[in-house]
Amino acid sequence: YSQCNIYLYGSHVYKTNGEKSDYDFIIVGNLTSDDSIKTEFGDLHFYSKEDFDQLLAQQEISAIECYFLPEEFKRERFALTWTLNLEHLRSSCSQKSSNSWVKANKKLTVENEPYIAQKSLFHSLRILTFAIQLAETGKINFIQTNLWNEVNSLPINWGSWNNHFKSRYNALKSHLRTLCPKE
Repeated sequence: YSQCNIYLYGSHVYKTNGEKSDYDFIIVGNLTSDDSIKTEFGDLHFYSKEDFDQLLAQQEISAIECYFLPEEFKRERFALTWTLNLEHLRSSCSQKSSNSWVKANKKLTVENEPYIAQKSLFHSLRILTFAIQLAETGKINFIQTNLWNEVNSLPINWGSWNNHFKSRYNALKSHLRTLCPKE
């Protein structure tokens, strides 16, 4: 992996890590296949340079996060290139956020996995927040401790979460639509 870029992403970057947090890495380089490996310390996600460039072009938020990571969270052997495309950003982030919102409900009410549900709820809001930051400023503020603490401060039940966050979630989606209109 000496010719690969390595990016730490997730809770350690957002400053939301706790005792259950693992380390998640994206590795990009001259690789023959895209794959993920779960290890005892975290997840490794492998991408060829070409496939990762495609993710950046599609405005996939985890790829864009790698582009904006502070130096202490990455080791780069080659530079990434990224260009903001507001329409694709809106589409990609709205879909991913919606999936996370639905996953939060399902993980809590159907599968009884409250920690994964909390993370999914957090991500549904974080993704929209990052997309809005990109559309407004062209940058990402990774520190999301306040949002994570707010999610954790609520009782663990969907009704409480939905009552507390649904209007904010809808407002973030509306704001993103305003910033990133369809052409």
